[in-house]
Amino acid sequence: MSRHLLPCNDPELVLWVGWDTGLQTFFAQVEPPGAARPDDLLAWFGTMPEEVRAAADLARLVSRWAVLDRQVVATLESDRSSER
Repeated sequence: MSRHLLPCNDPELVLWVGWDTGLQTFFAQVEPPGAARPDDLLAWFGTMPEEVRAAADLARLVSRWAVLDRQVVATLESDRSSER
């Protein structure tokens, strides 16, 4: 499993993205300040098996909160390739 912390368009929020080997999906979590439980998250993608199959799809899902540039997308795809 990989996990990367990225800034959001709103500096009060943070974005975690990564690859979940067990679920075979990319994931993203958008957190407000002080988030301590899953119920506190503003958004959580990739909670079901094979839900998000491409890093580019994840980039579209989180575009409301942050921009995943080509380097981040490439890193995520590399994470998936190295953990298969």
